[in-house]
Amino acid sequence: MLKKGDYRNHALTSKDFVDILLKQATKRDRRQVELLLLREDNALLLQLLRDSSATEEEGKLYVLGEEKLRTLIDSISKRLEAERNAVTIYQELEYPRLPKGVYPQYMIDFVTTYLKEQMEGVKQSYFYSDLLLMGYADYIQKHGNSFLRKWFALEYDIAAIFAVITADQFKLKREQYILGTRPLHQLLREGNWHEIAYLPEGEMVETMRKIADEKDLAIREERIDEYKWDLLDEVTFTDIFSINAMLTYLLKLQILERWEKLDKVQGEQRFKTIVATLNGEFREEMQDFKRELKQVAKAKRIDVKHTHES
Repeated sequence: MLKKGDYRNHALTSKDFVDILLKQATKRDRRQVELLLLREDNALLLQLLRDSSATEEEGKLYVLGEEKLRTLIDSISKRLEAERNAVTIYQELEYPRLPKGVYPQYMIDFVTTYLKEQMEGVKQSYFYSDLLLMGYADYIQKHGNSFLRKWFALEYDIAAIFAVITADQFKLKREQYILGTRPLHQLLREGNWHEIAYLPEGEMVETMRKIADEKDLAIREERIDEYKWDLLDEVTFTDIFSINAMLTYLLKLQILERWEKLDKVQGEQRFKTIVATLNGEFREEMQDFKRELKQVAKAKRIDVKHTHES
């Protein structure tokens, strides 16, 4: 149960929560949870492409994980190498094939683009992280439920806004860093803030511009998280076991855990501040589910205590 000021006392980690949730969820709902968790695989995939010695982080929740992501990179790398060395277009290429149904198509496309451009020495006019995020967001639009579609559209829009602000700050061509195709993205490429104000996203854009004025990057991230948390609080649930309620709870846990990893002194103070100012309460309809989570957490603590005593 997430409470205001509960900045280091929530018993369950996001991993604990997901373990419980996946046992109870339907196949369809488990798919939604996995779609959300894929962003951890995205982050690891970028790390592996940039540094082959990178490893998955303990405690992180992955759908694919390091071994499968390395297999993805290796297969595509060998395919591209085989294509480059082929004598004719009719030559049968030999390279390790990827198993069907394991990897999202956006990941395959992204790794192919990344490795091909690296092999050809292409100087990209965009951030690879943005390209991956756009592919992921598009994938969510096709396979996610309404909540996830809206959430990741927001995630990409926020990234696009800050990409434009950064481009303007360093006098770069903003159109090279915005890959989206919606009206907001077109106006961002043009730097047309006046017209953006009349879009449905106008209020959100103005809020992000104000946040961007903060020079301290940690505080800026904190305020972005505050904004996201407030949006999560606005979600209305009609079903005690609504998957949207569970996804929202998971997103909040991930926000809390991210701030727990800040610098011990400054980070802890900022973490206290963000949680103290956020409304971390869910509606009463979720109490049954929360009680079960507390019971599992209590059992976990008792088990740890007995382990130490023995």
